[in-house]
Order: sequence, then C-alpha cells, then structure tokens
Amino acid sequence: MRKQGKLTMLTNLENNCKNMDDLINILRKKTICLFLGAGIPRILGFPNWSEFKDGLIEVFKLKKRDNNKDDRFWGELKSKENFIEVFDVLSKVDSNLFVKEITETFNNNRLLSSEVNNNIFSPLLKLVNLNNNFIITTNVDRILEIILNFPGNVTSIYPELELKRINYIHGRIDKPDTWILTSDKYIEGYCNKQNKVGKCKEFLLKIFSEYDVLFLGCSIEEEIKRIIRDISEDNKKSYFHIEIGSNSKIIKANYSNIKYGIKTIFYGSKQEEDYSNFLPFISNIVNQV
Repeated sequence: MRKQGKLTMLTNLENNCKNMDDLINILRKKTICLFLGAGIPRILGFPNWSEFKDGLIEVFKLKKRDNNKDDRFWGELKSKENFIEVFDVLSKVDSNLFVKEITETFNNNRLLSSEVNNNIFSPLLKLVNLNNNFIITTNVDRILEIILNFPGNVTSIYPELELKRINYIHGRIDKPDTWILTSDKYIEGYCNKQNKVGKCKEFLLKIFSEYDVLFLGCSIEEEIKRIIRDISEDNKKSYFHIEIGSNSKIIKANYSNIKYGIKTIFYGSKQEEDYSNFLPFISNIVNQV
C-alpha cells in the first residue's frame, strides 16, 4: 500500500510538471479564458457561500421569530449542505431580507479598501493582461473590477452575455434580478427549455469550444464538467485547473483528466480553503511566460 502511494505521488508530480509546461506554452501564444471562483474574494476575507448560508440562517431566525418557524425548522435548514437549497427557502420566507443581507455582505467596501490598494493582486493583474486574457466568474461581487481597475464598459452580466473582459455568468451584486442563487434561476440559466439551451450554458459552450480555459480559485461544478463533455472532439480545447494540493484529490484529478480532459495543477498547502499560496503560485506562472 505504501509503495502504491509513493507511485501515485510520483506520477502526480510528473503530471504536475507536464501540465504546468503545457499551460505556460499556451499562455505564451494565446488569449485564454480565466474562470475565476470564490478563492479570490476569500483572500480578502469574504465568506464562501457555505459559510454565508449558516450566518444567513441565524439572521433569519432572529429577525423572523414571529413567522411561525420553530427551532426544528431552522435546525433542519442549517443541516442542508447545498446552499442553493437553503437560498430557495429563505428567498421565499422574505425576499427583501434575502437580497439585503447578500448585498451588504458582498458589497462590503471595508473589506475591499483594506487590501486592494496594495500590490498583492499584481500577479493576477499580470495574468489577465497577458494577450488580453478575459475572465468568466460565478462570483456576484465586484472585487475583480476593483482589483483590475476595469471600467464598466468591459463587463457583461447575465442574462445579457456577450464576450467582454469580465463576464458575470451568475449575475452581479448591484443587480439582484440577475443573480443565479436559487434553483429556479439555475434552471433558467443552464437547462434546456422548449429545445432551447439556457443562456449560461449557451455562452459557456461557445467559450469552451473556442478558447483554452484556466480554472482558478474554484472547484469545477458538475454542470461545467458536463458542458466540457458535450463539446465535440473536433472543437475541444485545453482545460486546466489550478487547485490546492491534497492527497485525496489526486484520484479525482486523474478521473477528471480521463473523462473530461481537464488537466489539474496542484499547488501549496494540503489544507482545504487555504489560499495563502495562491497568488505567489500565479506569480511563479507569470514569471515563466
């Protein structure tokens, strides 16, 4: 068993080096899509959706005490791991409170102003500016616009998606009607209805069949993997995923490579949600281009 473990780690190291070389060669020559997730806001102290949902439940429990909801109701809600299931319920209990709490949390100027003015995000800025790379994000906050100092006219926001430098495929914080944070909105954005593909899925199919993609600061949702899978072999591009190093993820990475053609590059700590090495690693990549 120990020998097999060493062999797995050695194989992964070889794959890591090869995948890194492949990515750097592509970055030298082409414009690529940077698919950015919650890892960027996490660096600034913003919660991920799983953390936020638990706090949101407590806010609702306190402010909606007279809404005929007992402790059992709130306890069962808190036990749900899928934040979308929780948001489905809370948005129906009080839609105004739901929007208010999300807006106040993810439009937090204090968190933004405390860090953005220094140079910690310069590696990300350099990566974006290589060959005019562009960003797709499932985040609703405006952190990337502020970090990169991009004007508003270089952004597109669901459902009006057209390729710009920053593309908010799940909506943006200042436009609650665009948020894809509940099941109904998710179905609207991704699923087929009357032989018509949802606008998010249609947009991603087009991008993923025309550009190489680098996934950063995010896990890759099953829906995204299915979109990559559905692209014809003739139109497939190169897909890379930079992920925090973890022994448990090696097998999953090999599976993703075999089934979807996603090449994983591991970095840094083995601890989940530790993004302290993320930007130094991006800097290392940029310096080799």
